[in-house]
This record gives sequence, structure tokens and C-alpha cells, in this order.
Amino acid sequence: MNNAVHYTIITILALIVVILISMLILYRRQVQSICRQLRMHRLDSSNIDYRTDVIGGPFRELQMELNLCEREKREKNRRYKEQEDAWKQLVSNVSHDIRTPITSVSGYFQLLLETEDEEKKKQYSDIIMSRLQRFKEMLEDFFAYSTVVSTDRRIETERFDAVRVVTETLFMYCREIEEHFGTPIIDVPSQAFCYANSKELARVVQNIVKNALIHGRNSLRVRICVTDKVDMFFENEADAEVTEEDLRRVFDRTYRMDASRNSMGTGLGLCIVKELVLQMSGQVEAYLSDDRYFGIHISLMKG
Repeated sequence: MNNAVHYTIITILALIVVILISMLILYRRQVQSICRQLRMHRLDSSNIDYRTDVIGGPFRELQMELNLCEREKREKNRRYKEQEDAWKQLVSNVSHDIRTPITSVSGYFQLLLETEDEEKKKQYSDIIMSRLQRFKEMLEDFFAYSTVVSTDRRIETERFDAVRVVTETLFMYCREIEEHFGTPIIDVPSQAFCYANSKELARVVQNIVKNALIHGRNSLRVRICVTDKVDMFFENEADAEVTEEDLRRVFDRTYRMDASRNSMGTGLGLCIVKELVLQMSGQVEAYLSDDRYFGIHISLMKG
């Protein structure tokens, strides 16, 4: 009886040892497999998920964590690639935009030197000054954009009257607005206090007005209403058909609603608008009203 018990115990222990050895061999192979997959992902940027032969236990948890890290890395790389492509496109646009006025100024300056006609001299001088002014505005756009997207930039918020800032900014462009649109339709309350930055809101309104002067026609409408937030609406009749893609991408830094008018703008104005509004904890969207009015809606925290 004792011999049978001893034999049974020895057999069980032997089976346990065999199982443990098998598990160690399996775990060793699994570790080697994971190491190979890690090397493959590091060297080849593979998009294949990590696999484990051991279904449960710590290796299953390790597989899930590795695949989560891998997916986060792919998403980060995708966003980086998109940003890199956008920057390349922006540099290409900048190069073209800068080259165009410089070439134009050079040509008219040569004509100015060659002519003796006083009337033509004045005409060429006016054109040169106009091109230089446009060149100055382009450089200001590029500088403003680089400043706005700076990672260490902080906007200090304050309580102020949004109606005062918007109307004062519109008044700065009253001559251009009157010449281009006629009398604007302005519907604002006596006051609308919000928490934002008055200087940056003025820049937002300036960029919206400049965009409207380039791409709008016939009429300009500005409306402010106060609910649980301060909502501002800027609408202008578009001089070209506005598509769903326009509304979706109008705030992209490399997108222009009307490619045929590239010489008129850098394409950064509304991109700067979005960045500034978001940095002031606000919201901004583009929309189409009455099938022909392109609108920008800005929502800021009520003060």
C-alpha cells in the first residue's frame, strides 16, 4: 500500500515537473516571439498587431498593452505626417505668394526706370506701392500665424464688452466695407460681456472682415446675441458657390475657398481665427445661410 502511494506521489510530481518544464519552454518561446515582433516593429514600422500563443494570463495582458501602445504610436505618426504634409504645402504656398508680388514689383520698377511719361511713372509707382503693401500684409499674416501656433504662448483672459470691441473693429474698416458691401447690417445689443481677450478678439474680427472683403459681395451682416454664452455671427454673400468641403476645411491652414484668387490672400486668415478662438476657450464654426450667405459663428464664455 505504501509503495502504491509513493508511486502515485512520484507520478504526480513527475507530471507536475513535466507541465512546469513545458510551460517554461512555452513561455520562453513566447518571450522570444515577442522580442522578434518588437524588433520587427522597431525596424520596419510594421502595422501588424502583436500576437501571443499563450491565450490567457500575463501574456494576454502584455499583448493588449503592446497593441495599445502600437496603435497610439501609429496615430501619433499619422498626425505627424499630416502636419508635415500641411507644413510642406504651407511653405509651397508661401514661396508662391512671396514670389508673385516680388516679380510684379521688379517688372513695374523696370518700366518705371525706362519711361519718361510722367503719367505712366505715377501709374507704375502706384502699382508698385500697392504690391509692396500686399507683400507687407502677407508677411504680417505669416508672422501672426507663427506667433499664434507657438506652443509656449498663453492668452490672458479678461472680462470686457464684446459689442464695443466688434463695433470698434468694424469702424476701422468702415470705408472698405462701405465701398465693397454698402451699409452693413449690424444687429447687436447695447452690451455683451464675455471672458476672452479683447486684443485677440479684435484680431479675429479683423481677419473675418478681410476674408469677407476678398471672398464676399453685395452685403455684410453682423449679429451678436447673449444666452448662456456670447454668440457672434458674421455673414457675407459669397462671390462663388460654397460647398460642404469649403465649410469643413475653411479653417485649414492650407485651404482656400477660391483657388482662382490665390494672389488675393495667404489662406491663413481664418486659420488664425480658429486658433485664437480655441485659445480663448471659445468655439468657432462655418455655416451656410439662405443658400448664399457664408457665415462664421463664434461662441465665447459669457462674462
